[in-house]
Formats: sequence, C-alpha cells, structure tokens
Amino acid sequence: TILVVIIAALVGIFFASDADLPLILLPKPPAKSSKGQVVWIVGASSGIGASLAIDYAREGANVILSSRRIAQLEGVAEKCSQVGPKPLILPLDVTNYGEHQSAFQKVLDTYGRIDVLVLNAGVSQRNLAAETDFSVTEEIMKLNFFSLVALNKIVLPTFLTQKSGKVRAFYVSGDVH
Repeated sequence: TILVVIIAALVGIFFASDADLPLILLPKPPAKSSKGQVVWIVGASSGIGASLAIDYAREGANVILSSRRIAQLEGVAEKCSQVGPKPLILPLDVTNYGEHQSAFQKVLDTYGRIDVLVLNAGVSQRNLAAETDFSVTEEIMKLNFFSLVALNKIVLPTFLTQKSGKVRAFYVSGDVH
C-alpha cells in the first residue's frame, strides 16, 4: 500500500508540473522518543538528511549516515557528535543496488538491529516534463524511487522479524508492528 502511494505521488507530481519535489515531499522529523534508537539516514550528507541526522543525534539516537559524499558525511558526523552520540559513517551509492546488502549488514553488525530507516536520497528536476529527455527521467527514478524501494526491501524483513521498525520516506511513512 505504501509503495502504491509513493508511486502515485511521485508520478502525479512529476507529470503535473515542474514541481520541486524536495519542497513538497519531506521526511518527518524525529519523534522525541528517539533515545537509544538505531536510525539509518540514507541521503545524509546535506540538506534535509543532514538536519535530520543532527536532530536524531540531539535526541540520543545512534545515527548511521549514508551517501556517496564522504567528506560531507564527516562534517555532518562532527555536528552530530557535538549534540549527541558519535554517528557511524557508512558510505553508500544507493543507485548501486549491489552495495545495499553489505551496507545493511554493517548496520546490523554494529548495532544488532535497526529501528528507523530514513530514505532521503534524491534529486529534483526543474525542467518541465515535456522538455525533459526520457534518460533524465529514468535516472531520476532510479535514484529517487527504485534505489529506495530496493533498500527498503532489504531492511523490511528485519523489521518484520523484530516486529518493529519505522520507514521514514517523504511524507509517506509506515511502522511495522
């Protein structure tokens, strides 16, 4: 159900106009009960992801920072360390689906569980859909949609086994009970 809602929202917004997706679809901020939780933020090197990382760290969460940009992750990690626990930097190119399983295994090896997966990696397109080459649309969907679905499919079985977990992606979020 969540997958259908995400697809409908992305497709509808993309084809309706030259909408700026990051301004319309934003991850939910951390709940005040994040102390001790294991929170993996994908797309944590800048912007919303970096801000969420600092917020989660301030609330006492064990934060894992992922993106391709290691230098920026180190800067975010420093800011997190100033307000909460030192985060784990876990470099990841989400469009390389082959890296997903080993990255997630590192999360489990380090913390033994995961409580929250924040799917924040993505880019926006500022051209009109009618003027955008299909190859650009395809690359955007690979990053903004398919890579996040692929990562979610790897983490979801662990949430089901744990009988708990939260996925935070844009304004569409779900909990596993």
